Amino acid sequence: MNDVSLWQNEIQFPVKNIWDSLNIFYISDIHLEFHIEGFETIKKRSLPPAIRKLVIDIFGENKDRAKRGYFDYIIIDGDIADDIAIVDIFFSCLNKEIPSMEKVLYVLGNHELSAYSTRQECYEQYMKLSAKHGIHLLINDGFMKYDYIDKRSVPKCLIFGGTGFSKYNEMYNTTNLCYSKDLINNRDEEIKESEIFYSIYKKYLLKAKKMHLPLIVISHCPVNDWLKEGEEDSQCIYFYGHDHHNRYVRDKYRTILRIIR
Repeated sequence: MNDVSLWQNEIQFPVKNIWDSLNIFYISDIHLEFHIEGFETIKKRSLPPAIRKLVIDIFGENKDRAKRGYFDYIIIDGDIADDIAIVDIFFSCLNKEIPSMEKVLYVLGNHELSAYSTRQECYEQYMKLSAKHGIHLLINDGFMKYDYIDKRSVPKCLIFGGTGFSKYNEMYNTTNLCYSKDLINNRDEEIKESEIFYSIYKKYLLKAKKMHLPLIVISHCPVNDWLKEGEEDSQCIYFYGHDHHNRYVRDKYRTILRIIR
């Protein structure tokens, strides 16, 4: 079995126009089914202990920090598992390792979608799951994070997320990867989904610029699958998953993170 502790990553970085730094724990593409030995034959009652061990291993040396509430947010960038029942157990186990599930930001990956006939059916089931566990499930939406300074509520940053999809990726998309049945071999619908994501992203970016706040953008698909190369904005910090390749870019034009194993 792979060394799960290698997945864990802590990102700490200064952000413009806020008084402190954001402490974010970020992980993507856990694919639980592939990291539980004998998953196909294991008895259901044995799954929670196995998954809880994986959750602890994921945090690695940061497990004590996680328990103390050190992280502002824990980003889970899609592809936890194919089966929502397994994802449910994962969040139940995670709840035992962190003080507040409200810190969890979650976007759906193509593997979560692959268990459903339609993406809407998937969204509805995962919205129920997110409500059960009290996490932030981002499906083409977001919110504003506030700090409390001198007993006043002060905006700290904007957060926006969703799957993103792959309008600009002609090699890896719904024609050859697992997705909900309504998207398989349906590039027109996939492109439409990317365009919806992009249009809402632009609204959040405009708001961030007007308020002089940083914008955290979380997509499962790589940034340049839904956003043209060169259109990244320095106001944003982009997180993505999906392709299982490390990438870290930080310059005056953009900040992009995709770190795994």
